[in-house]
Amino acid sequence: MIEFKNVTKKYDNKVMALDNISVRIDSGEFVFLVGASGAGKSTFVKMLLKEVEPTSGEVIVGNKNLKGVTKKDVPYYRRKIGMVFQDYRLIPTLNVYENVAFAMRVIDATPKEIRRRVPMVLALVGLSDRSRSFPSELSGGEQQRVSLARAIANNPTLLIADEPTGNLDPETAKDIMRLLMDINKAGTTILMATHAKDIVDSSKRRVIALEKGQIVRDEKKGRYEFNAEN
Repeated sequence: MIEFKNVTKKYDNKVMALDNISVRIDSGEFVFLVGASGAGKSTFVKMLLKEVEPTSGEVIVGNKNLKGVTKKDVPYYRRKIGMVFQDYRLIPTLNVYENVAFAMRVIDATPKEIRRRVPMVLALVGLSDRSRSFPSELSGGEQQRVSLARAIANNPTLLIADEPTGNLDPETAKDIMRLLMDINKAGTTILMATHAKDIVDSSKRRVIALEKGQIVRDEKKGRYEFNAEN
Protein backbone atom coordinates (compact mmCIF):
# COMPACT_ATOMS: atom_id res chain seq x y z
CA MET A 1 0.00 0.00 0.00
CA ILE A 2 2.83 2.41 0.92
CA GLU A 3 6.48 2.32 -0.02
CA PHE A 4 9.20 4.89 0.56
CA LYS A 5 12.37 4.23 -1.42
CA ASN A 6 15.45 6.13 -0.21
CA VAL A 7 13.34 9.21 0.50
CA THR A 8 15.03 12.41 1.62
CA LYS A 9 13.34 15.73 2.27
CA LYS A 10 15.40 18.82 2.93
CA TYR A 11 13.49 22.09 3.27
CA ASP A 12 14.75 25.45 2.04
CA ASN A 13 15.72 26.40 5.59
CA LYS A 14 18.17 23.46 5.44
CA VAL A 15 16.16 21.39 7.91
CA MET A 16 16.50 17.68 7.10
CA ALA A 17 12.98 16.38 7.71
CA LEU A 18 13.54 12.89 6.29
CA ASP A 19 16.97 11.37 5.77
CA ASN A 20 17.16 8.58 3.18
CA ILE A 21 14.37 6.43 4.61
CA SER A 22 13.04 3.22 3.08
CA VAL A 23 9.96 1.47 4.41
CA ARG A 24 7.07 -0.63 3.16
CA ILE A 25 3.55 -0.87 4.61
CA ASP A 26 1.42 -3.65 3.16
CA SER A 27 -2.27 -3.46 2.32
CA GLY A 28 -4.44 -4.15 5.35
CA GLU A 29 -1.85 -3.28 7.98
CA PHE A 30 -2.46 -1.05 11.01
CA VAL A 31 0.72 0.92 11.69
CA PHE A 32 1.59 3.50 14.31
CA LEU A 33 3.97 6.31 13.32
CA VAL A 34 5.64 7.70 16.44
CA GLY A 35 8.34 10.19 17.31
CA ALA A 36 8.90 13.51 19.03
CA SER A 37 7.91 16.83 17.47
CA GLY A 38 10.30 17.52 14.61
CA ALA A 39 11.09 13.84 14.07
CA GLY A 40 9.60 13.85 10.57
CA LYS A 41 6.08 12.47 11.12
CA SER A 42 4.29 15.45 9.57
CA THR A 43 6.52 15.38 6.50
CA PHE A 44 5.93 11.63 6.15
CA VAL A 45 2.16 12.18 6.16
CA LYS A 46 2.31 15.21 3.87
CA MET A 47 4.22 13.18 1.31
CA LEU A 48 1.48 10.55 1.29
CA LEU A 49 -1.04 13.32 0.58
CA LYS A 50 1.30 14.83 -2.03
CA GLU A 51 1.42 18.10 -0.11
CA VAL A 52 5.23 18.10 -0.21
CA GLU A 53 7.66 16.53 -2.67
CA PRO A 54 10.75 14.52 -1.72
CA THR A 55 14.11 16.08 -2.42
CA SER A 56 15.16 12.64 -3.62
CA GLY A 57 13.78 9.13 -3.64
CA GLU A 58 10.35 7.74 -4.50
CA VAL A 59 7.01 7.52 -2.71
CA ILE A 60 4.60 4.84 -3.93
CA VAL A 61 1.00 4.55 -2.72
CA GLY A 62 -1.26 1.80 -3.96
CA ASN A 63 1.18 0.90 -6.76
CA LYS A 64 1.11 4.53 -7.92
CA ASN A 65 4.44 6.37 -8.03
CA LEU A 66 3.56 9.84 -6.79
CA LYS A 67 6.14 11.37 -9.11
CA GLY A 68 3.65 10.71 -11.90
CA VAL A 69 0.73 12.43 -10.13
CA THR A 70 0.38 15.93 -11.57
CA LYS A 71 -0.99 18.89 -9.64
CA LYS A 72 -4.21 18.59 -11.63
CA ASP A 73 -4.57 14.92 -10.67
CA VAL A 74 -3.90 15.37 -6.92
CA PRO A 75 -7.60 15.80 -5.94
CA TYR A 76 -8.47 12.58 -7.78
CA TYR A 77 -5.56 10.73 -6.17
CA ARG A 78 -6.67 11.82 -2.68
CA ARG A 79 -10.18 10.44 -3.17
CA LYS A 80 -9.04 7.02 -2.02
CA ILE A 81 -7.37 8.37 1.11
CA GLY A 82 -9.36 9.09 4.27
CA MET A 83 -7.97 11.64 6.74
CA VAL A 84 -8.76 12.08 10.43
CA PHE A 85 -7.34 15.03 12.36
CA GLN A 86 -6.82 15.83 16.04
CA ASP A 87 -8.98 18.97 15.75
CA TYR A 88 -11.80 17.21 13.81
CA ARG A 89 -12.08 19.93 11.10
CA LEU A 90 -15.84 19.69 10.75
CA ILE A 91 -17.79 22.40 8.95
CA PRO A 92 -19.61 24.22 11.77
CA THR A 93 -22.55 25.39 9.62
CA LEU A 94 -23.39 21.83 8.50
CA ASN A 95 -25.02 19.19 10.64
CA VAL A 96 -23.61 15.70 11.14
CA TYR A 97 -25.35 14.21 8.10
CA GLU A 98 -24.33 17.15 5.90
CA ASN A 99 -20.68 17.02 7.02
CA VAL A 100 -20.41 13.40 5.94
CA ALA A 101 -22.43 13.96 2.77
CA PHE A 102 -20.16 16.87 1.84
CA ALA A 103 -17.18 14.51 1.58
CA MET A 104 -19.15 12.45 -0.93
CA ARG A 105 -20.37 15.43 -2.92
CA VAL A 106 -16.78 16.53 -3.41
CA ILE A 107 -16.15 13.38 -5.45
CA ASP A 108 -19.41 13.76 -7.38
CA ALA A 109 -21.26 10.90 -5.69
CA THR A 110 -24.87 10.67 -6.80
CA PRO A 111 -27.68 11.80 -4.44
CA LYS A 112 -28.87 8.18 -4.32
CA GLU A 113 -25.44 6.94 -3.26
CA ILE A 114 -25.20 9.67 -0.60
CA ARG A 115 -28.62 8.74 0.81
CA ARG A 116 -27.54 5.10 0.99
CA ARG A 117 -24.02 5.53 2.30
CA VAL A 118 -24.25 8.33 4.88
CA PRO A 119 -26.72 6.57 7.22
CA MET A 120 -24.60 3.43 6.92
CA VAL A 121 -21.37 5.07 8.11
CA LEU A 122 -23.17 7.05 10.82
CA ALA A 123 -24.57 3.78 12.14
CA LEU A 124 -21.07 2.28 12.05
CA VAL A 125 -19.70 5.04 14.32
CA GLY A 126 -22.78 5.01 16.56
CA LEU A 127 -24.22 8.39 15.58
CA SER A 128 -27.48 7.53 13.84
CA ASP A 129 -29.41 9.52 16.44
CA ARG A 130 -27.21 12.61 16.04
CA SER A 131 -27.47 13.08 12.28
CA ARG A 132 -29.28 16.44 12.58
CA SER A 133 -27.02 17.84 15.31
CA PHE A 134 -24.41 20.50 14.59
CA PRO A 135 -20.75 20.19 15.65
CA SER A 136 -21.21 22.74 18.45
CA GLU A 137 -23.83 20.45 19.98
CA LEU A 138 -21.51 17.45 20.12
CA SER A 139 -18.89 16.29 22.58
CA GLY A 140 -15.28 15.95 21.46
CA GLY A 141 -15.67 12.19 21.11
CA GLU A 142 -18.80 12.60 19.02
CA GLN A 143 -17.07 15.13 16.78
CA GLN A 144 -14.22 12.70 16.23
CA ARG A 145 -16.74 10.00 15.36
CA VAL A 146 -18.19 12.32 12.72
CA SER A 147 -14.67 12.93 11.44
CA LEU A 148 -14.20 9.16 11.17
CA ALA A 149 -17.51 8.72 9.38
CA ARG A 150 -16.54 11.42 6.91
CA ALA A 151 -13.12 9.82 6.36
CA ILE A 152 -14.59 6.41 5.47
CA ALA A 153 -17.62 7.65 3.54
CA ASN A 154 -15.87 7.13 0.21
CA ASN A 155 -14.49 3.65 1.01
CA PRO A 156 -10.82 4.69 1.22
CA THR A 157 -8.14 2.07 0.73
CA LEU A 158 -5.89 4.06 3.08
CA LEU A 159 -6.88 5.94 6.24
CA ILE A 160 -4.41 8.37 7.78
CA ALA A 161 -5.16 9.37 11.37
CA ASP A 162 -3.11 12.30 12.71
CA GLU A 163 -3.28 12.29 16.54
CA PRO A 164 -6.98 11.28 16.44
CA THR A 165 -7.16 10.79 20.21
CA GLY A 166 -5.09 13.82 21.19
CA ASN A 167 -8.00 15.94 22.45
CA LEU A 168 -9.98 13.11 24.04
CA ASP A 169 -10.26 11.67 27.55
CA PRO A 170 -8.87 8.13 28.01
CA GLU A 171 -12.22 6.31 27.79
CA THR A 172 -13.33 8.20 24.68
CA ALA A 173 -9.90 7.60 23.15
CA LYS A 174 -10.41 3.85 23.68
CA ASP A 175 -13.76 4.06 21.88
CA ILE A 176 -12.14 5.80 18.90
CA MET A 177 -9.39 3.18 18.82
CA ARG A 178 -11.98 0.39 18.79
CA LEU A 179 -13.63 2.03 15.79
CA LEU A 180 -10.29 2.37 14.00
CA MET A 181 -9.54 -1.29 14.68
CA ASP A 182 -12.94 -2.28 13.28
CA ILE A 183 -12.32 -0.20 10.16
CA ASN A 184 -8.94 -1.90 9.77
CA LYS A 185 -10.49 -5.37 10.18
CA ALA A 186 -12.82 -4.51 7.30
CA GLY A 187 -9.76 -4.16 5.06
CA THR A 188 -8.70 -0.50 5.21
CA THR A 189 -4.99 0.15 5.69
CA ILE A 190 -4.46 2.54 8.61
CA LEU A 191 -1.47 4.72 9.42
CA MET A 192 -1.85 6.51 12.75
CA ALA A 193 0.58 9.22 13.86
CA THR A 194 0.48 9.56 17.63
CA HIS A 195 2.29 10.46 20.86
CA ALA A 196 -0.08 8.30 22.94
CA LYS A 197 2.28 5.68 24.34
CA ASP A 198 -0.47 3.92 26.31
CA ILE A 199 -2.55 3.41 23.17
CA VAL A 200 0.43 2.13 21.19
CA ASP A 201 1.49 -0.23 23.96
CA SER A 202 -2.00 -1.70 24.42
CA SER A 203 -2.82 -2.05 20.72
CA LYS A 204 0.03 -4.42 19.84
CA ARG A 205 0.36 -3.28 16.26
CA ARG A 206 3.39 -2.44 14.15
CA VAL A 207 5.30 0.67 15.25
CA ILE A 208 7.53 2.80 13.04
CA ALA A 209 9.54 5.27 15.12
CA LEU A 210 11.16 8.34 13.59
CA GLU A 211 13.97 10.36 15.13
CA LYS A 212 15.68 13.28 13.39
CA GLY A 213 14.30 12.18 10.05
CA GLN A 214 15.44 8.58 10.29
CA ILE A 215 13.63 5.34 11.09
CA VAL A 216 15.14 4.23 14.38
CA ARG A 217 12.70 1.42 15.08
CA ASP A 218 10.31 -0.72 13.06
CA GLU A 219 8.68 -3.33 15.25
CA LYS A 220 6.05 -5.84 14.27
CA LYS A 221 2.98 -6.96 16.20
CA GLY A 222 3.92 -8.15 19.67
CA ARG A 223 6.97 -5.88 19.96
CA TYR A 224 5.36 -2.52 20.36
CA GLU A 225 7.08 -0.65 23.21
CA PHE A 226 8.70 2.64 22.29
CA ASN A 227 10.51 5.34 24.21
CA ALA A 228 8.13 8.26 24.72
CA GLU A 229 11.10 10.62 24.88
CA ASN A 230 12.19 9.77 21.34
